[in-house]
Amino acid sequence: MEASRALQWMVLLQKLDGRQFEATWMYPNVPADQLQVLLFRVNVDRPHHTADPYFLKFQDTWVYVSPPTTGSLIAVSSKCFDPEKYATLLRLLVDEYVQPPSTPLALLRVYLALYTTGQYSNPLQTQATFVWNKNQEMAPYIAGLSLADFVAKFQDDSAIVWLAILAKKRVVVSSDSFHELLQITRCLPQFAWHRQDWSILRPFTRLSSLEVTDLHAAGVYIAGVLSSDSHDAPFDVLLDVPHRRVVVHDSCAALFSGLEWHKECTDFIKRSPTLEAIGKKTSAMIDTLKTSALTSLDAIQDPLKWSLAVAEELV
Repeated sequence: MEASRALQWMVLLQKLDGRQFEATWMYPNVPADQLQVLLFRVNVDRPHHTADPYFLKFQDTWVYVSPPTTGSLIAVSSKCFDPEKYATLLRLLVDEYVQPPSTPLALLRVYLALYTTGQYSNPLQTQATFVWNKNQEMAPYIAGLSLADFVAKFQDDSAIVWLAILAKKRVVVSSDSFHELLQITRCLPQFAWHRQDWSILRPFTRLSSLEVTDLHAAGVYIAGVLSSDSHDAPFDVLLDVPHRRVVVHDSCAALFSGLEWHKECTDFIKRSPTLEAIGKKTSAMIDTLKTSALTSLDAIQDPLKWSLAVAEELV
């Protein structure tokens, strides 16, 4: 997606009182609820900040946030999921901003250049030209943790996660590690590769009232929470990363009660935990459902098969 369609807003946050980050400049405007969530997050999440940019999602907006630099943060909002591209952009913005006299006009210059030309370079600096559409379209979907890595962590329980995502259930990941949440949640939509839908991610949420409202509005999501917050998270399937276990909510217990597909997928994922193999197996299961739906709905009365058929809009 071109910069003119992807970029939504940019904001500079500073510690004016030495304690809390506040918005001191923005372009063009930031919706009030999005700004409220951003300010809450950057202040509450400060103990978890790393030296790398991080990202979050609220409503239909991805927000990419730079690490703190001399009491300042820069955040960029986009319609697109591409952490690596926006990490590079944030580093560029920080480099431009810290050059004397450290004015927001430097940020505006970058924003307008990208918006109008799709690239930016500063003749006074040595950095390479930033080209907007340089990244491959699929690259953000396969970066970081692989499905094989995930299966190695969760073993047989990985099949529950796979099937829950296919059935469009609410999946929550809990961990003590901020970085681990971003890595694991980002990987999970690969279990439904045929949809290529990363919009269901809420990589790290603190379950503020606005964020909980957003989760309820989304209906289907993969959300990351700190272990200390996990008891408040609405879920169908919960991944407890520190204890390497998967918890199924009572309301969904019938889906994973040892029926045909659950057993079949558990055996399969142990043998072939790769993205390609899981994708082919998923396609085969959906083809089976399509055939069954054309003949008799009685063939898909198994709760799990029915849930997947509904998720795929076959019934």
